Amino acid sequence: MNQSAAQIANFRDMGGLVTNSGNRVKEHLLFRSGELNQLNQNGVHFIQNELNIQSIIDFRDEAETKSAPTPLIDGVKNFLVPANKMAINFASMKELIEDDLLSQFSEGSLEQFYRALPIKNAAYKKLVQQFKSKNHVPLLQHCTAGKDRTGVGAMILYLILDVPFNAIVQEYLLTNDYMTNHVPAWVERAKPYVQDSNLLNKFIFVDEAYLSAAYDEILQVYKTVDQYLLEEFEIDAAMRQTLHQFYTEEVL
Repeated sequence: MNQSAAQIANFRDMGGLVTNSGNRVKEHLLFRSGELNQLNQNGVHFIQNELNIQSIIDFRDEAETKSAPTPLIDGVKNFLVPANKMAINFASMKELIEDDLLSQFSEGSLEQFYRALPIKNAAYKKLVQQFKSKNHVPLLQHCTAGKDRTGVGAMILYLILDVPFNAIVQEYLLTNDYMTNHVPAWVERAKPYVQDSNLLNKFIFVDEAYLSAAYDEILQVYKTVDQYLLEEFEIDAAMRQTLHQFYTEEVL
């Protein structure tokens, strides 16, 4: 990984996954990460010139962006489109810790959070709009940790490109490798308030069950992925084929 990429939390290229048709998602077009507030001059140069990013989709809410603002990057459009669909901001750990709310959450709460995300969410409509307009890529999507809201956003793009769900899950779980080696700074602050390490881990790491809950909700509401893409994003079979041709390539 480029040294500048290592400065971006939970950063990775979304390319390389193989679709059901046997094609491979192209590299250097779609990226995902955590927040970008730590970018230095080298990091900004990396975003601008090495990645040639055209659009940044920021899923954080106003409070998150104020506490950790993304630096202005010339030539890059930054869209703030909060993805949260529940009253609690799961990524604002400072608030959760200070208000003793972290201990009130359960696995069911996180599953409910994931189930709500992909349905009628304006943030993902904006993401897909930029994705469909091929003039706005390379594209980077991110939230605070780059795992939950970004994880669902990545899943949606992969579903459009007909990547098998089990492969999407494996890409999603790569976040755990990053978190193991880059424990978030808030964890030490949280430990005195949260004695249950299993609960704490639910906020540090990702779990297949959560992404599966989001996917299951799509199927419960729309019955098929095709219908979901049509009703939520106006992507029919012809549009999907056009996007496949642009974003995937034959495996040599």
